Amino acid sequence: MTRRSGAWRVVDAIAWLALIGWTLYASLGVNVFGSMPFPGKMVDFRAVYDSATEIGNQMPYRECHAYPPSAIVMHMAATRFSFAVSGAIYLTLTTLAALACWLVLARTVRSNSCPGLMVLLALVLCHQSFQWDLRSQNTNTVFLLAVLLGGYFLVRQRPMAAGFWLAFSFAWKLFSVFLMPYLLWRGERRAFMWALGFTAVFWIVLPTLVFGWGREIEVYTSWFEQMGVVSNDKADLENTASIISLHNAAYRLTDGDPWQCWLILSAFRAAWLAAPGHPRRRLWHTHRFQPLAPGPDGRQSFPGAVPPHAARHPGAPAPGHGQR
Repeated sequence: MTRRSGAWRVVDAIAWLALIGWTLYASLGVNVFGSMPFPGKMVDFRAVYDSATEIGNQMPYRECHAYPPSAIVMHMAATRFSFAVSGAIYLTLTTLAALACWLVLARTVRSNSCPGLMVLLALVLCHQSFQWDLRSQNTNTVFLLAVLLGGYFLVRQRPMAAGFWLAFSFAWKLFSVFLMPYLLWRGERRAFMWALGFTAVFWIVLPTLVFGWGREIEVYTSWFEQMGVVSNDKADLENTASIISLHNAAYRLTDGDPWQCWLILSAFRAAWLAAPGHPRRRLWHTHRFQPLAPGPDGRQSFPGAVPPHAARHPGAPAPGHGQR
């Protein structure tokens, strides 16, 4: 181990400690150790819990509740317990999901130097939104983990697992609707077919089993009505906490100066792209992901990477040529 690689290992270890510490603080700091008794601060999970309870009791969708019936079926599992017990279970789930996001992202990026630092830089870019989700216990953390797992298994050519997690993310929230045609564009037909199959299970089979056929139609009709309300709603970009982002933070920090906002955003993007071992060229310039197979030295090779013996000069002798 060289002195430089040893230093990067120390930096990477510090980055991982920062990731774990920040995640635990964001998730537990207010909800468990805050001034309001647990689970009073879990406002987003409270809305999910109450809405699932109402729909389970034959009531229509509450106003502006846009979760699809496929997600309501899964939310209803929490209503089997009291809100305090469900809150404790869900808090544990989202905390573990956030930590799993960092691990999956690091293994997907596969930086040879310090993956923890790269993930920490990615967190810096969106930490306010992530912090809000963990404090209020939003469902976005579970959704993000499902999308990352879908991409992780897609890279490793495991179409069934990739299709399952992408279909789960689409059933949990509608944000990943464009990932389905993306699979076809990438030529991932097997993953696309698995995703369609699992989507049918989440959107048709499970609601039918839980609600019954007649009640399922009522639930979907009520959901479509609320989707129409939500689609015509205009978000308050200045004051809506759930859409706070790095861009909005820079906007507030600079009093809306566009040039200073651009400088701040560019600095963070440059830091992310310049992180040690960033595999952007090798990944972005590869048309189709290939399985990661260990090389002769036991290390994982990146898709599209040129083997050392293939990078020699055309006129150079082959390895081992002329040796006895």
